[in-house]
Amino acid sequence: SLLEENASLKKNNSDLSQKVSSYEAKLIKDEFVVVNNKHILLKKLNNYSKDMFNILFDSLKVVYDDAIIVLANCSADKVSFICSVSPKLTSTYKAGNIIKKVTSICGGSGGGRPDVAQGGGKDVSKVGEAFATILKDFE
Repeated sequence: SLLEENASLKKNNSDLSQKVSSYEAKLIKDEFVVVNNKHILLKKLNNYSKDMFNILFDSLKVVYDDAIIVLANCSADKVSFICSVSPKLTSTYKAGNIIKKVTSICGGSGGGRPDVAQGGGKDVSKVGEAFATILKDFE
């Protein structure tokens, strides 16, 4: 039936998204920089589906146990951010505060827990400025 075929295609699409995101994570993990004994990744991505963005994020946050990760997923008129702070760093750095700072620079808002937070903004052109601003906080 059409419903079964649709369900099968959705599952195949999901499986492919996971494989692509896992492969991307392997490529991106070389982009971490070490700042004051912490692994930092600030990465701008373009037009990822929500599923692929989240799968990539989940793959990256387990690479190092001393990491701060901020991913920006940019489309034509908005940017979505997600942040992870390793548990051993949450006494000093809070994902919710990092997200509030980057989203406010990009004309948006966000928040979350000390270890994971997300948000969004309207001004995609400010992502570089937002990343430069928070990078200074980690130095």
